[in-house]
Amino acid sequence: MNIKKIVEFFYIIYTVYILMVINTTNMNLSNTFFAIAIMWINYFLFALGYSIKLNKNINIKVSSSWILARGKLILFAIALTSVIFSLYSVNYYTGQTPISVMMSAFSNTSLYNEYQSYFIEQQLNEFSVEKIPFIFMLFFIKVIFYYTYIAFFLEKEEKTSWFEKLYLGLITISYLYFGIARGTNFEFFELLILVIFIY
Repeated sequence: MNIKKIVEFFYIIYTVYILMVINTTNMNLSNTFFAIAIMWINYFLFALGYSIKLNKNINIKVSSSWILARGKLILFAIALTSVIFSLYSVNYYTGQTPISVMMSAFSNTSLYNEYQSYFIEQQLNEFSVEKIPFIFMLFFIKVIFYYTYIAFFLEKEEKTSWFEKLYLGLITISYLYFGIARGTNFEFFELLILVIFIY
């Protein structure tokens, strides 16, 4: 299977899709040219990696990830911190609690509309010092989520224990909760891309 050709095919399809969307909206090519150019630059850097010839005598030693060497107490503390940060961030950005998110989700209320309304009312689109801790909280949640998945599924050799499964579940829920509360569910898309990458 030629990975480079498959990725190139998807880039071509996506570029054609973007051009079709431009034709059906009030956008024009100048609005999206920079984004398309950056996308193709990204592809060419990716393709460049396939053209570099490595010396076969080089021994690459992969060191074990930091997260794999942690004990249960540290993993529990990381998972608990991730959940708490997620709850605080959702409350700050959407004004909602887990109960109100669940009630809105099951009552056919648009979580995205509520999120947008709250975001505008609270003027959260403007940068303020008050936002910095919440930006770091979201950064922590995302980094821990990605780092853990890559470490656990690409580097871990022994079987995953029940506690590690609980840990994975908690950090996954804390990561997905923010997307559910905003009504965008973009985090589910990122999870799908991560799973494809790991596979």
